[in-house]
Amino acid sequence: MFYFENEKTFKVGNVIFGRKGGENSIAVLGTIFHKDDKIVSNHKTGEFDREKAKKAIEQHEEIAKDFGLQPVLDVHAQTAEAMLKYIEFALDVTDEPIIIDGTVPEIRLPAVRYVNEVGANDRIIYDAISPESKESELEELKNNKIECAFLLALNPSDATPTGRIMILKELLPRAEKFGITKPLLDTIVFDPPSLGLAAKAIELVKKEFGWPTGNGAVNAIEFIGSWPYSKPAFIGFVTALYSVNQVMGADWLFYGEIYSAKYVIPALAIVDGILAYTNKLSGYPVSISRDHALYKAMRVIRSGDLKEIMREDGETA
Repeated sequence: MFYFENEKTFKVGNVIFGRKGGENSIAVLGTIFHKDDKIVSNHKTGEFDREKAKKAIEQHEEIAKDFGLQPVLDVHAQTAEAMLKYIEFALDVTDEPIIIDGTVPEIRLPAVRYVNEVGANDRIIYDAISPESKESELEELKNNKIECAFLLALNPSDATPTGRIMILKELLPRAEKFGITKPLLDTIVFDPPSLGLAAKAIELVKKEFGWPTGNGAVNAIEFIGSWPYSKPAFIGFVTALYSVNQVMGADWLFYGEIYSAKYVIPALAIVDGILAYTNKLSGYPVSISRDHALYKAMRVIRSGDLKEIMREDGETA
C-alpha cells in the first residue's frame, strides 16, 4: 500500500475519511432503494417495506463494525418525493453518515433543504458535484450548509489519471467557494476496463491533493451479463476488482447494494488489515488498535465464523 505524506482527514458524522496509511479503516458505502431494489414497491412515491429496510441497514452496519470497517449509507431515489421519505427514514434508523444520491439535482436538492431544516447537515454527503454542475445547484448546497460532497473527476476528452487531475484542479476551488470543505474525490469507474485507470488515478490524485479518494468500483460489475460460474467464484471476482482500489490507497468504496454486505465486507476488511500492517512494518507511523480491521477480521477467520457468513443456499465457502 502507498503511504501519502500529505494525506488529509475529516469526519462526517461518526466516520473518519482519510486512512493515514491504514490507521483509519476504509469507509464502505452500501446502497439502498436503488431502481432494482425489491423492497421498494413504488419508486415514484417512495413506498417500501420498512421492516426489511431497517433489517438490511442494521446488518450492513453490524457486519462493517464486526470487521472493523466504517459503514456509510447510500440512499438512492428515482424522484424527489421518494428521496424525502427515504432520507427521513434513514435519519431515524441509523446514525451512519447518509449519502443523498439521485441522477439529477431536482431529485437531490429537496432532501438537502430537508436535512438543513432538521439539523442533520453534519451527517450528509452530497452525490455529486461534477464539471457540469450549475451554479444554482451549488448555491443550494451553500445555503443549506452542506460541507461534504463527492467531486467527480469526469473528463470526457481525457480519461487518463492526468486528465482526471486536470478536472479536479478546476473543481476543487469551485466547490470550496460554495462551502464544500470536505471533498471526497471520485476517480470514476465506468466498466471493468476503466477500473485500472480509476485505481491508478487514486494514487496520483491523493499525491496531488491529499483529500480522501475512492470510486464506485461496483460500476464495473453492472456491465457483466449472466455469470456462468458459482456464487463463490463471483465473490472472488468482485473482491479482486475492489482490492485493486484498496491497494492503490482508496479511502472509501461504493461496494454495491447493502444486501451484499456479508459477501463483500469481510474481504475488504482483511485486505485493509494487511495493508495497514504492511505499512507499519515498513516503518511508517501507523497505529493499529485492537479494534482495527486487522484484528477483527483475523478473529473471525480463526473462530471459523467466516464460513458461516459465506455459506448460503447449500454452498460452502
